[in-house]
Amino acid sequence: PLSLQQVQGTLNELYIDIEGERVPVTNLQSNPVAVPVNTGQNNAAVIAPNESATMVVGVGVHKNPSVREIILSIADAGDVVVRDIVSGQPLGIIDVSTGQPIDGRFVSTPLVILSSNFEEYTHNYPNPFRAGSQATNIAYYLDEPGSVSIKIYDMTGTLVYRHEIASGQASATAGAQEVQWNGRNMKGEVVRNGIYVCVLSAGGNSTKFRIAVAK
Repeated sequence: PLSLQQVQGTLNELYIDIEGERVPVTNLQSNPVAVPVNTGQNNAAVIAPNESATMVVGVGVHKNPSVREIILSIADAGDVVVRDIVSGQPLGIIDVSTGQPIDGRFVSTPLVILSSNFEEYTHNYPNPFRAGSQATNIAYYLDEPGSVSIKIYDMTGTLVYRHEIASGQASATAGAQEVQWNGRNMKGEVVRNGIYVCVLSAGGNSTKFRIAVAK
């Protein structure tokens, strides 16, 4: 079973994907939610010798969720049973993010749900970042495909960087998108330390936010 806190009003879909085979949960009204992950041949997920299988937990989020933070957890490692078919011996499971075995209860880090509102969602990370040796990710959300304009100014109002993306190209389609800026101006020079203003326009929406550069 997989315990999922704050279901109602937040999530509209929950599933586990095992190597491309999706196991959906049809009832999201109970809390916590038990997810049976039996699938495939003989009502089990079969893994061939010397191979591994990855289980991915996926959720769908309402457009205006009632809460902005969720936690996924496995109450006990024994809730996920993996056995060798020949010997019948149990096999271990690991957290792929750490590479460490899951010996007891597994709890994810808090998962923060960002707003799909254009102005609320648009941000960059890391912030600050080290120009020249590090890039920052400019993140935004598009309700539908549309051209995207990214302009970065210094505090005197001088344009130091500009990036235009045509509608339908990568990073200009519907959904969550990201574009990297490596901290260089349009001449390829590393910009100076300080605060810069990023103006991002797309689909009739426009917003601005500050980017901090450190070296």
